[in-house]
Amino acid sequence: MNDVIPIVLSCNDSYLKYAAVTIQSILENCSQKYKYIFYILANERKLSQQAKEKFLKTSTIRDVFFSIKIIDINDDVLPKLHVIAQITKEAYFRLLISDILEDNKIIYLDCDIIVKYDISKLFEIDIGDNYIAAVRDMFGFDFKKYVETLDLVPENYFNSGVLVINNKLWKKFDVGNKCIEMLAKNPKIKFMDQDALNIICKDKVYYLNRRWNFFWYYSIEIVKQKGILNHEVQSIYNELSNNFYIIHYTSAYKPWKKRYFKYADLWWMYAKLTIAHKQLFWESELISRYFLRRLIGSNNITISGERYKILYLFFLQILIKK
Repeated sequence: MNDVIPIVLSCNDSYLKYAAVTIQSILENCSQKYKYIFYILANERKLSQQAKEKFLKTSTIRDVFFSIKIIDINDDVLPKLHVIAQITKEAYFRLLISDILEDNKIIYLDCDIIVKYDISKLFEIDIGDNYIAAVRDMFGFDFKKYVETLDLVPENYFNSGVLVINNKLWKKFDVGNKCIEMLAKNPKIKFMDQDALNIICKDKVYYLNRRWNFFWYYSIEIVKQKGILNHEVQSIYNELSNNFYIIHYTSAYKPWKKRYFKYADLWWMYAKLTIAHKQLFWESELISRYFLRRLIGSNNITISGERYKILYLFFLQILIKK
């Protein structure tokens, strides 16, 4: 159906609530002339019933037709691939999209994203005979040297958090499976599936306007203080900072952890519209050792890492049961 826009996200149980915020932001800004189907790629056995009931009941007061479907993926369909704290096995599920969906064109989004513009405008972009459309990444000199070791042109290296997929060509040239084979043979490449997609899709990428994937990493004061913003990156950042369509909360810093960082308020604006808002707010509060001190009645108590973890999990369980 030409009036349907398929949007794919991939997550585990802990990220389902963040996916709900991404979906909410899309619904609040999208065109009403389309229907939207959100596919969540996940190992359903690892999703708690409580999480599914709580976080997939997304709604909006706008007259938008949408549905949310979980696509169950067994981890065993993938070979043993390298994972780290920020990149779990679910991140690789995007490589299976063509095995699951028949739509000719698909939007893929990471779950740490807010869409503050009409996403149908992204879908309507003609990406020609390219496998995917994506936004060029921004990085300093050290990363450029790394990208060159992959036999890639650094200026053409893209971020894989926002993709428009030409599913017909992706299937024909078996892009996903080629990436999986490469990852199985080269488990130590630095950015895993993103590196693989850059290598396999080389010369078959339509480069989107940077407004479609603005990296919040460069807005963080801690990052600025490290002096990694060269003149080129700073110039791009300044141009986009108040004029982006999608913000991608890249890096280990997340708005649900750092509520007072720049642009975190935008994420919370949409989080407040979800059923998950109360839990998200209190989880964010509990991350603060100061708040835990207040809960236990003393600002003078030292909370070690282990004690902090125990207190955090204790109060989190109370919140989840509510």
